[in-house]
Amino acid sequence: MWPFSRKPVVPVLRFTGPIGMVTPLRPGLSIAGVAGAIEKAFDLSKLPSVAVLINSPGGSPVQSNLIFKRIRALAEEKKKKVYVFCEDVAASGGYFLAIAGDEVYADPSSIIG
Repeated sequence: MWPFSRKPVVPVLRFTGPIGMVTPLRPGLSIAGVAGAIEKAFDLSKLPSVAVLINSPGGSPVQSNLIFKRIRALAEEKKKKVYVFCEDVAASGGYFLAIAGDEVYADPSSIIG
């Protein structure tokens, strides 16, 4: 049954780079840029969870708050748990995004806070 069996797949949102400060030559994270991916991740799977990977030094507090609120609103609406994995850096606004998770994981060497 190999070609027909399918294992569960957890949707993954990857937030990398500064938050806000979006220009054509300097891409960053903003609610306008990530809203579609967030919606799709929460609608995509019947599994009860979504994973978020963060590698961000932070940036705009307003954009961080808007992304945070959208993740939490969809998690409550769709009744899904959010698992956050901090990579190298989750500082300032990146840390704010991390607390959107129900559970947060980080390497001991990650810069968090």
